Amino acid sequence: MFSNFFNFPIIAVIAVIFIGSAVFIVNYTKNTRISKETKEPTYDLSVLDNLYHALGTATNIASVERVQQRIQVEVKNVWSLDHDNLKKLNFPTFITGKKVTLLVKDQTQQVVDYLNDKRKEDV
Repeated sequence: MFSNFFNFPIIAVIAVIFIGSAVFIVNYTKNTRISKETKEPTYDLSVLDNLYHALGTATNIASVERVQQRIQVEVKNVWSLDHDNLKKLNFPTFITGKKVTLLVKDQTQQVVDYLNDKRKEDV
């Protein structure tokens, strides 16, 4: 009778550790799956194409480069930019001389690659 009484705390501790480990594993895998799904949003090609045309296509784009989360586009003629279309795209845009700086929070490299590829196709 006393031997069963002394085994109860050991069994209880093992059960608590087992249940705690199972809860931790379930939460960890659930959070990892959610973060992978929300980590990589991509832009629709129509948005990228509208941006390309708003900047004046290959005839107006001299160079495109990425600087942190910003895209700096050097244009040949500032008057060839479609300001209304740039406003509709909701990318914060700063124009300084012949440099157009776009603040792109997500997938900056995707936007730079698209602009450079599209510019090479049209030349």
